[in-house]
Amino acid sequence: MKAIQTGMFAVLSAASLLAAAQPETSLNLPGPGVQQMLLGNWSTKIQYEASKEMPRGGTASGDEKWYPGPGGRSLIEEYREDGVAGDITGWGVIWWDAQAKGYHVVWCESTNPNGCAAPSGLAHWEGEQLVLVSEDGANGGKAKFKEVFSQITSSSFKQTIYLGDASGELRLLATIYATRTTAH
Repeated sequence: MKAIQTGMFAVLSAASLLAAAQPETSLNLPGPGVQQMLLGNWSTKIQYEASKEMPRGGTASGDEKWYPGPGGRSLIEEYREDGVAGDITGWGVIWWDAQAKGYHVVWCESTNPNGCAAPSGLAHWEGEQLVLVSEDGANGGKAKFKEVFSQITSSSFKQTIYLGDASGELRLLATIYATRTTAH
């Protein structure tokens, strides 16, 4: 569950089987063009909300790198954070499925005992926000997950991660504030 919690490509981290030896330089994903702005290197500050797993909440910092996958038809993210949740690394890939009219996501993370997770939901654009909502089984129950990339500009973006059970309200788990360090 933690693997899904800290990033989508997490939108984010994870890598070489899907990426060419030399990353592509252009991105050919449909959408309003905002995803092109994600390309490059980012410094991150993470704010974890108080929860049963982390009663006092806390902070972390890290970095992420976003680049096009093979043929520019996917977006790959490499992720690293260090802080209250420990040293976390991750890798993710997102790609457009024209038939399903949404983005598929795979997220791999060092804290996931299974290695990787593929949320059941598809990410899609709601205006200029990239939103993923997924409901997946965990330990015989259902967990609901929501991740939102918002306030995307050429120099920053905000990523919010929510978690809850299928019948209950989603609660804010973490907010990631990213600031561009170098362009792609």
